[in-house]
Amino acid sequence: WMERVVMVLNSKLQSSKLGGAEENNQFGLVVFGRRRTEVVRVKNKLLVGADDIQELREQADVQEKDDGGKGGGDNGGEAGGDAYLAVRKAILEVHQEGQVNVIVLVSDTDRHIGRNTPQSLDADSLMSLLRRSGAQLHVVVDSRFSLDGHSALGSNGKTTVLSTSQSAGLTRIEKSVKFGPMYGNTKSDYIDVAFNLSAFVWDINFLRNSASVSMFSEAFSTAASEAVMERFRLCEKCVCQKGLRVGQAASLSCQAQSDELWQKECMCEAQRGTFSRTTQLCRPVQDCVVGGWSSWSDCSVTCENGTQLRYRSVSRNPTQHGYPCLHFERSQSTVCSLPPCFVCNGSLFAGDAIHKVRQTQVAVATDILLVVDESPSMEGEHAWLPKMVSILEKELINAGVGSSPELRNRYMLVGYGSNRLGSAMGAPHLFTSHNGSAMFGAEDFEEVAKQLKVSGAGHEDGYWAIYFAVATHQRLRREGRIALNVIVVSDEDRDNQNHESGLNLSRRSTKILLRQNEAVLNVVVDNAFGVHFNLSDSMLGVDHERTGYQSVSGQGYSTVKGVDIGRGYEQTTRQYTNLALELGGAAWNNNLLRDVDTSAAFTKAFTAVNTRDISRHLEVCERCVCHHGNDGGLMLCESHANQRKCRCLATHHENKNSCG
Repeated sequence: WMERVVMVLNSKLQSSKLGGAEENNQFGLVVFGRRRTEVVRVKNKLLVGADDIQELREQADVQEKDDGGKGGGDNGGEAGGDAYLAVRKAILEVHQEGQVNVIVLVSDTDRHIGRNTPQSLDADSLMSLLRRSGAQLHVVVDSRFSLDGHSALGSNGKTTVLSTSQSAGLTRIEKSVKFGPMYGNTKSDYIDVAFNLSAFVWDINFLRNSASVSMFSEAFSTAASEAVMERFRLCEKCVCQKGLRVGQAASLSCQAQSDELWQKECMCEAQRGTFSRTTQLCRPVQDCVVGGWSSWSDCSVTCENGTQLRYRSVSRNPTQHGYPCLHFERSQSTVCSLPPCFVCNGSLFAGDAIHKVRQTQVAVATDILLVVDESPSMEGEHAWLPKMVSILEKELINAGVGSSPELRNRYMLVGYGSNRLGSAMGAPHLFTSHNGSAMFGAEDFEEVAKQLKVSGAGHEDGYWAIYFAVATHQRLRREGRIALNVIVVSDEDRDNQNHESGLNLSRRSTKILLRQNEAVLNVVVDNAFGVHFNLSDSMLGVDHERTGYQSVSGQGYSTVKGVDIGRGYEQTTRQYTNLALELGGAAWNNNLLRDVDTSAAFTKAFTAVNTRDISRHLEVCERCVCHHGNDGGLMLCESHANQRKCRCLATHHENKNSCG
């Protein structure tokens, strides 16, 4: 394929008047995956014209034989199959003889680090090297993208290239792809790097199919040539005029003007002799600019030690291949110290009235990530979700969560455990709204939920799905006071799919991930609950304070203290139920959701407890005022569910002077 695509790409570049008789486009080859990573030379040249590409490939075979024929595969040699080292060599060594404009990385495995690979050569340093060199990256790997049910030839994370049929030709759609199964760590090693650089990733499986290789080569060459020509178009309107004794035509180059690095200006340069010069401003090249820090937020507490936050975001997006803003610090926190919380030493009247907490008048909202099993037995839960979300949204708004037009509640839907991607691995996948949004309002949830389907032969790895949902949400975070709530709905325990996902997920790593993102976990699973280990067929669920919610007459519910956790399906109790309670959430028995006699009570309790917990998560204590007749009162700040809240306590009037 290398020989084929070089000829097609060179032809497209020449048709755009790039490379010709006087100055040819040149090509080099770096091979890896054998005993060492090396640059191939032809007659001691690193770069050859397109007509000599076959000789370049043949020389690669000669060098392999000279190396003793010990290929070593992906695990052998001092470099092994380290693609990062190969890219580094392409930039640092080939660049000595000519400017590297395009690097095409082709591999059907993930990255294998060799013994002599520098420890500092990671994804971040590779991206930095590519940006500094100005090289354009194309990655051809085992990616297996899909979009709207069609396999995708390639994507740069925003634009996707499709071919719905051989006769339909190529189609570009401004939408992101869904990921299918891929080899090992291919996504983190290659795809994430390419997408961070707005570079195209291509599915290697198309070039291995004789029926699609021509179509694949055409799509690849078109995208690569267009990207190259975009660099050269920056100065296309400049006009150079010959001087009196200029023997050859002047050449064009773009040079930086003064200290404005984003502003390029065209300069005419004669190769020899005198010349006159005219300049015209080219289309501006703008790098991404990160805005300044916001003011520090108010302290998170009203007494003792709390936290203040400040944020920043992108203030100007890049244009014309400007550098993007990558890995910048989006938020900072600092400790704020306020006067101590006063506690009265006097006696307390039992049963004295406690006044309600005064809430801070700021806009608050929640992001709810629904992670849903799509195995064959889940049809009832799928039908329940739209109804539940509609009721939950109304209760949240009534509680002041998401009621502000500037800060609305958002929902995400992730499915897992199905064979919709053509394999039994059950990889998680994202469902988007009609406009392609991963986060959407409650009004769109019913339509999005129609994409859920039950299918067999999948493996249900809920930890993989949770990781996928939270990682997706991290890219879509917004400023403001937002509570994150993850709801897992499944009737199975976890099927460990670490070998398929390439992730090292465990109960501990999942707990750390959710805590780092300040997320509350709620689970609807196959787990029974009861009192004194007498399991009840009416105990709907239990929260982190071991308060149970019991169905009453099928329509309502009551609360019960000291509820015990019964045995769940296989490892469900440890993997999901206890994890949710440890993270401040609740666990619910999905068998009572499926029971027509208790389903209404189940929904009522589930939405009420979620609304309460989300409201608590967003609760702010501000200027609590205590009243005890005309005798005044005191304020006590106590810890509650990892949040501070104010409570008023009354005292004997004789002892009121001893209060702080």
